[in-house]
Amino acid sequence: YIVRTNTDRYAINAYLDYNKTLFVDHNLSVLLGVNQEREKYAGSTLSLNRMIDPGILNPTMVEDQTLNTSTNTHHEVAFRAVFGRLLYNYKGKYLVEIDGRYDGSSRFPKNDRFQFFPTFSLGWRVSEEKFMESTKSWLDNFKLRGSWGKLGSQPNTQYPYQRVYG
Repeated sequence: YIVRTNTDRYAINAYLDYNKTLFVDHNLSVLLGVNQEREKYAGSTLSLNRMIDPGILNPTMVEDQTLNTSTNTHHEVAFRAVFGRLLYNYKGKYLVEIDGRYDGSSRFPKNDRFQFFPTFSLGWRVSEEKFMESTKSWLDNFKLRGSWGKLGSQPNTQYPYQRVYG
């Protein structure tokens, strides 16, 4: 077998994070970011059968050239995302989180390539309330949290929306 492959992969990740305390009790955090990835792959395989001299890798140096087989593969995939998160808390007790991610992938058809994935969360640190002071010796952090979100995933093949010959 003669196998040759080449993979080029590029990734860019950048984000900004901002935190601010307002009026002593209000805490705000904002995160914005981008992610981009691209991969190019090319591969070739040549199978030489009944070689006259195994030390010479030449497709014509075999007993029967019709027994030789070859395969070639190539793919390019790309992903792009913009994401953000907004966190707010009041006195470290009442918590709100809002996230969003706008993802795009070349593994989907052009008219359905990008999707938005939001998430929301509300939390309450019950252990910070006055009525919980007597439990501080054995319960120092008790939080109730509820959340909702939409997740997405990609197919594990390069071009699942295209009909191709095997």
